[in-house]
Amino acid sequence: MKRNLLDLSGKIDRVRLLAFEKVAKLANSLDVPFFIIGAAARDLALIIRNYTDAGNVERIFNEALDLVDSEDFDYVSVGARLLGRDIAVVLSTDAMTAVLEILNDETGKQDRYRLIEDMMRSDVSSINDFKDVLRWLEEVKTGILEGI
Repeated sequence: MKRNLLDLSGKIDRVRLLAFEKVAKLANSLDVPFFIIGAAARDLALIIRNYTDAGNVERIFNEALDLVDSEDFDYVSVGARLLGRDIAVVLSTDAMTAVLEILNDETGKQDRYRLIEDMMRSDVSSINDFKDVLRWLEEVKTGILEGI
């Protein structure tokens, strides 16, 4: 199988480049012939929107009751927070640093929110509320920080 590589050296900071290299190695080990970075936003939107319903309702009420007690409770935000906690358990310190850096860059006060724009563009997720998507990413980030 022929692989074409794009030289991005000097264009992406080292931490992100290492994260991409790890993803590429994982994709290679799984025999994935190519990896489309643009699909990541669509996939992330799909995962966040469905994380609660993907077998996690019982977990929320057994392991994460603190998330249900919020007065602005909604299943998607709770699922996003639980997803963040789960991410914190499986990522290495370097990968966690890279993910948190990306989430910090894509949340808070920004001129442009590229990840959110890509997530909202997804046909799969039917997302059309910017504030919801921003809140979900912030919940993922909070969950990761809680899980560290």
